[in-house]
This record gives sequence, C-alpha cells and structure tokens, in this order.
Amino acid sequence: MHQLFTKNAPRRLSRALPPLVLLALLPGLAPAQAQVPTQVLKGITVTGRVKDVTGENLIGVTVRVKDGTGGTATDVEGKFSIQAPTSEAVLVFSYVGYQPVERAIKGNTLLNITLKADAQSLEEVVVVGYGEVKRGDLTGSVGTVNVEDLNKAPVKSFDDALAGRVAGVQVASPDGQPGAAPAIVIRGGNSITQDNSPLYVIDGFPIEGYNNNSLNPSDIESIQVLKDASATAIYGSRGANGVILITTRRGTEGAPTITYDGYYGQQQSLSRAKLMDPYEFVKLQLEYDPVNATNLYLKNGQTLDSYRDAPSVDWQEELLRLAPMQSHNLALRGGSKGTKYSVSGSVLDQQGTIIASGFKRYQGRFTLDQDVNAHLKVGLNANYSNFTSYGTPVAGAGNSDLALLTSLYGYRPITGGNDLATLLNAEQDAEVTSSTNFQWNPRLTAENELRNRITNQLTANAYADYLIGSSLRLRVTGGVNRST
Repeated sequence: MHQLFTKNAPRRLSRALPPLVLLALLPGLAPAQAQVPTQVLKGITVTGRVKDVTGENLIGVTVRVKDGTGGTATDVEGKFSIQAPTSEAVLVFSYVGYQPVERAIKGNTLLNITLKADAQSLEEVVVVGYGEVKRGDLTGSVGTVNVEDLNKAPVKSFDDALAGRVAGVQVASPDGQPGAAPAIVIRGGNSITQDNSPLYVIDGFPIEGYNNNSLNPSDIESIQVLKDASATAIYGSRGANGVILITTRRGTEGAPTITYDGYYGQQQSLSRAKLMDPYEFVKLQLEYDPVNATNLYLKNGQTLDSYRDAPSVDWQEELLRLAPMQSHNLALRGGSKGTKYSVSGSVLDQQGTIIASGFKRYQGRFTLDQDVNAHLKVGLNANYSNFTSYGTPVAGAGNSDLALLTSLYGYRPITGGNDLATLLNAEQDAEVTSSTNFQWNPRLTAENELRNRITNQLTANAYADYLIGSSLRLRVTGGVNRST
C-alpha cells in the first residue's frame, strides 16, 4: 500500500496543480531546504578562566549548559572549554563553598568568571568533639548529614538511611531482617578481627555499643561524622574507628507547639529467584542420581513427560509476603526565656517480608533546660524505648542447613506421588530426609518458631553549665545507659 501511494503521488500532484503554480512554489521551497543543515550544525565553542575574588585560579569548577546535558571542569590553571548548542545559551558555574554563577553567552566565545565565597556555608556551625566551630574555620574531616532528607526515608532508625549520605561512611545490612542493626564503618576497617563500629556521642554523652533502634529518627536535629584523627582526638582510643555525633531536638522559647508526623507503606521482595518447574526439577534429579530419582519419581507408570504440566509448590510464595509498615510520632515542645522543654513519643510497627517476622518499637523522650541564674544552667535528657524483633533468623549460625533461606531454596517443589498437601503440611519431607539431608519445612518453621527478642533501653544524661567568665565555662555531665 505504501509503495502504491509513493508511485502515484507525483502523478496526482502534477494533474492537480498547473505548471505555472509549481514554478511559483519552487523559489519558496529552495531556501527552506538550504536552512536545514545550517540549524543542525549550529553551535559555539566557549573558552575562558574562572577565578575567585583574590584572583586565584579555581581548579575543578563545574561548567555546564543550563537545562542541557554534559559539562566540563576547569583545569589546574582555571581554564575551561565547552561546546554550547547556540550563541544564546546560558552557562552555569558551580563550586563547593562558592555561590553559583549563571552567564549568558550572547555570542561571546571568551568568558572570564569570578566566583564569590558562599558566606552562609562558611558561617554554618559544625559540632565537633570539643565544642562548636564555624565550617570555614574547620580543619578536621567532618561530614554533615542532611537530617531533613534523612527523615524522608521510611526507616526504623537513622543508621538504615545513612548509606550514601556521607563520603567515607560504609553501611552494610547483615541480613535485611527487621530490627537487624547494620554495620557502619568509617574510612575502612582498622581491624580484621575486632569490632570496627564507631563511637556514638548523643547530646555530648559518649556511648559504646549503642543500639540505634532505641532512637527515633524524628527526634534528631543534627548528625556529624568525625572521620580523621584530628577531629576524634578528644575521645582517645575510643574514637579510633570514627565518631558519630548526634544532637537531638529540644524545647524552644515560645508557645507550646504540638507536631505529628506519620506514614504507612508496604514492603515487598522484588528480587526473586527463578525456580525450576516440575519437569526441569525431575530431569535434573535423574541426571544427578538416576537410581534414587527413578524410585522417587518414575513409579506407578509415571514418566518424565508426566511432570510437564504437573502442579508444584512455590516456596517463595509460601514464605514471602507483602508486608505493611507504619510509624506515628507525636511531640510537644515549647518554653519560656528561662525554661525550655520537650516531650515526644513514637510507635513503629514494621512487619517483615518473610511471614511471622517483624519489628515493633514504643519510644518516649523528655528534655528540660533550666536557667537557674545568669551563670548557672542545668538540663536533663531522658530516652526510654521498648522494642521487639521477632521471627526466625534468615541466616544460619554454625550450621548453614538450619538457615531459613537455605531450606527455602533446598526444599523440593514436588513429590513422586504428587501429594502436595503432605509436602506443605509435614514437618519434614520423609522421602528424602536423611543424615546428610536434614531439612525442615520452611513455612512451618517460620510460622511455629517463637523467637521474640525484647529489649528495654533507658538512656539518660544530665548536665550543669556554669559561666565563670566571658571566655571560660565549666560544664559537668553525667549519664546512664542501661539495656535489659
């Protein structure tokens, strides 16, 4: 049909339009055809140099076309060269610690740019071990976590959302089970046999081996990660693996404010293994152990082809599920000029993607800051949490045959007599269980094992701050961290 139309189209056009009309159209068509390659090849190369206000060349400044793709960076002399699509494009120059600049090309092929320091980023206060300093005066390696972005992640604790947010901080989850604490390593491990976990300092109180599940992410105001020796020196050998400083939210001067935030979501295991169907499974068994496989599967007149459309058990469907997760946080904060307080509580319920597993937490927090007089200030910070992690561990300890996922993928999907009801409801597969093949039904194991790991944790600390002079202050702190 397309070929017929192509062949006849010129004939219909010549019959429909007189020759004089065609000649009149040709002058208008020729310029349009000549402009097409000109637009495609249109472009401009822009070069230049980027400096700061003192005249120093800036190395590594990002240069890109606004609303475009790709870009370049300045070299050791601050020079750059970039291809722009048109002479009216806009270039964007950005550099850490400096204010970004947008500059229209307007036909110029040479642009010299001066970047000004971003005073706001340099004046930002960073909490370190010995107090607070401005980021512009900071010499040690300190990373700052954007708490606002961190709270957007639906996680039970802040360490689950810490991955990828701070350079040099590695976060690895052991097995993904609800309540399992991820391993955090700062700038690589210092030992291959000992613990490489960092030291946690919460509101100025150092805690070793802290269970991060007891802290509600919504109560966190700031997180700083001290990574090098100069930043962690005040903590001595305890800070050898790095230090994570956590400052929680406290009361503010003003009328009492009640805040609530919560969410509800569902979790699902999206990455599932592709399992063999009954025909593929029996064929593999016949190739691996022909004698036993023949006795098990080729009996009562059955052949290999008998299993082509036979029903089977998908143990992934039996063990995995669509799991809900919800969190609710309520807080009251306020205070006067001399007294500031905050009270908060949270409830979290996270069911695991494996049946009969999950994590629950009930948590409460209270803070009080009181100005006794012009020189003395005292305060109290207490956090109590009760959390329960339940379900069969998915990773085996000592004997890998007892691991839940090992049973899941090792349990056969079909029996010789096609008795799927017995396969689903029996504690063990009697036909294949032996001293070298000791397995338990994975679904019954997960449903009937009672493994509740209950933790009650109280973390409280108090301080007294006395102003001796304009440049001298005495601060005494004490605290308790108890877990049962």
